[in-house]
Amino acid sequence: MAAKLHKTTAALLVAINLCLVGAFVVTVDLSRVLNNAIDIWFDVSDPTLPAYRAEQEIFGESSWVYVNLWAESPAAAENASATLTDGFRDLEGTVSVLSPHDIDVLQEDSEGLFFDVLASDISWAERHAILSVHPLASTALASAEDPARVGFLLEEATGVGSGGFLRQQLLSDIRSLIDATPGVREYAVTGSAVINAELNRLSWRDILILLPVTGTLVMGLGLILLRRNVMAFAAIMGVVTLVMTSGMAAMLVAGQPFNMVTIALPGILFTLGIASGLHVCQYVAENRDRPVSELTKGLFRPLFVSHVTTALGFGLLAMITVLPVQSMALWGALGVLWSGLHMAVLLPALLLKTKGALHLPKFGVAHWVPRLISLTEQVARRKNAPWMAFAVLAFVMAAGVARLTFDSTYLNMVSADQQMRHDYDLLAERGVPSAQLNIVLETGATDGTVAPEINDLLAALALELGALDGVGKVLGAPQIYTEAAGKLRQGQDPEIYDADTLSVTDTYVFALTGGNREVGRYLDYDLATFRLVVMFDYMPNSRLRALVQDQIRPLLTTHVAKVDGVSAEVSGLTILWANMDDAIAAGQVKSLSILALICFGLFLLSYKSWRIAAVATFVNLMPVAIIAATLGFLGLPIDMAAIFILSLLLGIATDDTSFYINSYVQKRKYGQGLNAVLTEVAPAMLMTSVLITLGFLVLLVSSFVPIQTFGVFTALGIVCATLADIVLLTFLLVSFQSKGLVHE
Repeated sequence: MAAKLHKTTAALLVAINLCLVGAFVVTVDLSRVLNNAIDIWFDVSDPTLPAYRAEQEIFGESSWVYVNLWAESPAAAENASATLTDGFRDLEGTVSVLSPHDIDVLQEDSEGLFFDVLASDISWAERHAILSVHPLASTALASAEDPARVGFLLEEATGVGSGGFLRQQLLSDIRSLIDATPGVREYAVTGSAVINAELNRLSWRDILILLPVTGTLVMGLGLILLRRNVMAFAAIMGVVTLVMTSGMAAMLVAGQPFNMVTIALPGILFTLGIASGLHVCQYVAENRDRPVSELTKGLFRPLFVSHVTTALGFGLLAMITVLPVQSMALWGALGVLWSGLHMAVLLPALLLKTKGALHLPKFGVAHWVPRLISLTEQVARRKNAPWMAFAVLAFVMAAGVARLTFDSTYLNMVSADQQMRHDYDLLAERGVPSAQLNIVLETGATDGTVAPEINDLLAALALELGALDGVGKVLGAPQIYTEAAGKLRQGQDPEIYDADTLSVTDTYVFALTGGNREVGRYLDYDLATFRLVVMFDYMPNSRLRALVQDQIRPLLTTHVAKVDGVSAEVSGLTILWANMDDAIAAGQVKSLSILALICFGLFLLSYKSWRIAAVATFVNLMPVAIIAATLGFLGLPIDMAAIFILSLLLGIATDDTSFYINSYVQKRKYGQGLNAVLTEVAPAMLMTSVLITLGFLVLLVSSFVPIQTFGVFTALGIVCATLADIVLLTFLLVSFQSKGLVHE
């Protein structure tokens, strides 16, 4: 009965795998396989999100690309402005273009005032002189200090959350147009859509490199170490490849594209699968005379503990409501559980069919294991020294952990040699702001008028916000009023005009109806909601949070308190991105705490001994603490990729510990000691450590700094975890066993 059930389960697993891969082949669309739409990557539980949604409803969901170029001369700048305005407008991916040749400026003729673009026949000197002091165009599109600089704002047609493939094409077209324009000395293209496109381009590179390199290295090393067990290693490779392929196919069929974080997932699952397969191979080698159904039953306990904890290392981070993190967490967890099912059901059956020995290389365990146990016994006899060493180490690790920081600034996620980083650095060097946040003010007015005190509030806020360190310009209603009111109040007393509700209201109504296409971006048509756009240098999330919390919000509180019925909210994608790190920090603490408790619970459930559970959990937490402290001392921040280091490390570390403890419990029933236990499990522990470390070190070739950090420190943590199992766990078992504290 058991054998028949096993065969049925195995056949069902193979059928599901084939169906998933088939569904992927039929439905695949390469343009949708990858998407790094960072304009939808933020904490969806952020309390400032409702303000951002409300702002979008009023002012629209436009997405902009900001182009700045420096020409060889003012004449070349004029030609570039005219040529590229038409060229950008004709691109398939743009909705509108703002440039020195296409921006509404207040003008006057015999019929009166109107808004329109400047005449095409005026000289560049005249055009530049007007726009360099224009309330909206100055700084953004024209610089009073540099007539050879031209700015363009391109509203893109792809929309919020659009696929990176579309934005890659748009960015390529923009750069091709600029490259073909004579007289352009240098240029920079920035904006969230640009970051999306560049992350996508680099992600495609990683997809084409990471998995092949990981597979080649792991397979090559595995064949070297298992050269006498080629068929066994082929069986492991076959099962792991099938699991990884079907798992990734399931993700894509479910409509979840890869992103800059999950591109590492196939290689990680492949590496972890090989490591788990080696443990299974070692277990089957020790119990080859048993039927496959009994092997599956015997493997259930260690595989259950190891795969559930590793899956939880991924899955618990889904509590962080940031899309890339959740995607990595959920699909990583499902992939590990899916792999565990195959390790228990399919792999033992295949291994039993292979000819030859299944034992892994011994790594000289017969020589060093007895010495290690003898040494640990000697240390254990020193009553206080080991525990004092633990106390000192704990103090050092606590100091390092206290220095941990969290920062997921998107720009810092790519290496400094990339074009995107160069472009932002160029704007910072030239003093051109490249990022923005928004301030939305609700007046509470229902009569369609603008009170003068509202106007004074807006003007004062714009002035003081513009004076903050790092802020380059503030755009909004005050600039529109400055431009329109200056002409409308000619012949009138300015103080009386500016203090009259009807005059102020008429100025805004004229701007709304007089042909100004830009006013709708800063003022709603009910005259009840205003938006100030604060342009600033692109800065790390931590610095932006400080700017908002320490300077902008106090300013708003002070000024809004002076006018009854007015409320103000800080809004914009940059704020959501900056606040994202708070969610990542909270999620890191929660996930590790919960996972540590679950690890303890699983060991307790599996082995019915709270002492064994406590020892195993402590040993698994040690490498996590060491890596956390190292990150803290080195000043390396935890971001949306690095956040997986600690949780995943705790989950992976449990694998070896689980098989070690399982062997320890089993062999103690037959009176065998730690020497027999370590001799059995150490080869698999060492080999899996080498393969997993190598698999994660492959991430060093990634284009993304967080993925590189994730790979290096997870690999380092695996080494620490292996040493902790072989040395620390052995010491604790020897020490507590001598006192009769550890038992089945």
